[in-house]
Amino acid sequence: MTGSQNDDQLCDEGLIERTGIDPSRGAGAVERRASGRGRPWGSSCGSAAAGQTCWTAQGQVSTARREQRSDSTTGEDRGCRPRAPEVIVLDSFAVLALLRDEPAAAQVQELIEGEEEAALTVLGVSEVIDQLVRLMGADEDEAVLDLAQLGLASPSPVEAAMALHAGLLRARHYHRRSRAVSLADCIAAETARPVGSQLATADPHLQELCREEGIALIALPDSTGQTWSP
Repeated sequence: MTGSQNDDQLCDEGLIERTGIDPSRGAGAVERRASGRGRPWGSSCGSAAAGQTCWTAQGQVSTARREQRSDSTTGEDRGCRPRAPEVIVLDSFAVLALLRDEPAAAQVQELIEGEEEAALTVLGVSEVIDQLVRLMGADEDEAVLDLAQLGLASPSPVEAAMALHAGLLRARHYHRRSRAVSLADCIAAETARPVGSQLATADPHLQELCREEGIALIALPDSTGQTWSP
């Protein structure tokens, strides 16, 4: 089985997501960040003030940008905090658009800087790192650092009930050609289902699913600048 065939099979099984990445376009953005240029949030975690931590695979969050959002926040509320019940869920498409300076980048940055918490799911974190390293050729440490510096809220763990609902959601909607949503997509959708939360994505298949399920949606422009509408 070739690498391409293997990816197709994994996508059909819902283990990876088709994001329409252009590796030749993305490599330049990652290279600029690796050299210290093009990092909109600083060149390294070491530049953060004392007591501030960087987001890591263990679930910590960079606190530098959080303190800029609210000067009235107490010290106990700063740093690595549980994700708020009402949250803007970003799918991997949205975060990759920001890191690659695509048309949705400015809107995604505004969402992250806003009053509401913005977060990837745990599977979204995996997808972003996978895409940056495997398809865009980023160094592993640099990919983790680029994601850390976005200042996203800590992703919630995927509990058994969430996994169950996401599996049922995909079973209801998946079609290989007309609704190719991955399990990661469905985890993101279910995470955004509670009242007050929203899912930000440029994926038209995922947007259609959210519209039919009554999940609040922030429709982002895709890599060509087009925004989906029903």
